[in-house]
Amino acid sequence: MKKIIIFFIVVCMTAVVWAKANVKIDIDKDQLTEVERKSAVIFLESILAEEGLSNDDATIDYNLYHIRLGKSLTAFINCDAGLRKMKVSKIEELPNAYSQMVRSLKTGHSIDHFGNTNRRNVLKRQNKLHRLKADKVFYARLGLGSVLGKDPGSGVSLGLGLRRELDQFAVDVSILNTTFDPDELVEDWDFEWIRLMGMYYFSPVASNTFVIGGGFSYGFTDYGDKEYDDFWEFRDSDAKEDGSYEYGEGKGLKGNLLCGYEMFRSSNLRMFIQAEVILPFYKNDIYKIRVTTEESGSNYYNSYEKYHDGERWVPSLSLNIGIGF
Repeated sequence: MKKIIIFFIVVCMTAVVWAKANVKIDIDKDQLTEVERKSAVIFLESILAEEGLSNDDATIDYNLYHIRLGKSLTAFINCDAGLRKMKVSKIEELPNAYSQMVRSLKTGHSIDHFGNTNRRNVLKRQNKLHRLKADKVFYARLGLGSVLGKDPGSGVSLGLGLRRELDQFAVDVSILNTTFDPDELVEDWDFEWIRLMGMYYFSPVASNTFVIGGGFSYGFTDYGDKEYDDFWEFRDSDAKEDGSYEYGEGKGLKGNLLCGYEMFRSSNLRMFIQAEVILPFYKNDIYKIRVTTEESGSNYYNSYEKYHDGERWVPSLSLNIGIGF
């Protein structure tokens, strides 16, 4: 009760300062008491004056009424600019609600537009933000992949990750993503320590939907034969044939793109199939190893000489099936 009395005193003091506007109470609909109505009119007039909408010549009517439902109140302002309504949890919040509704009428924005609020007119319920719950999905994926180095071949692609999914958007964080040839592990290898992606679902409320995504990762890319370096090798049998061998290595930031199809989004289980492209923002340094053979009596020696031979851009491709839970 004390708060209500203070509220009415402030309203009356404020009314002395501002010019009156043509505010009318819709008696047939309003559910405030007579004293509360007078205070509401005075306060709305002052808000209109603050916003430069005071109306001394009475060319615009601002019709005001309030509906009670339990302990809450819903205020309505109707004028030529439109109808605005706002719910408050207690009568002391009506001035803040008037401020937001008048700003909305003045700008033409909806009542929920962020520009209607400031540091003085925020309602209590607006301080308690209602947030959409995001699904948390841990997943593992496995499939085919290829590092497009000098001699591309098929290999294995795998990774682990976490997705936080809203209806139409998701954030994907994954680690230890790798594409490699299991028969030539040290020769063709794309590896990512961490990957961050954003995703977009074409049918946000459907259980099954197409999805696209993009993001960035950090890792390295190797290809070719790195077995040989600068040294001599004694061979007591026929020497290795003369020739040259090539390998490339590089590390840094990469771009990632994917498109796919995700299933069972209405359950706590997920399955998806997706194609991925990994696009490094760096080029691999190319090294070649020249092999020469020398003969000394009945013995043979192989000489391996490494030298830098330019750069090559090495992207990777993969096609994966994943399961999330």
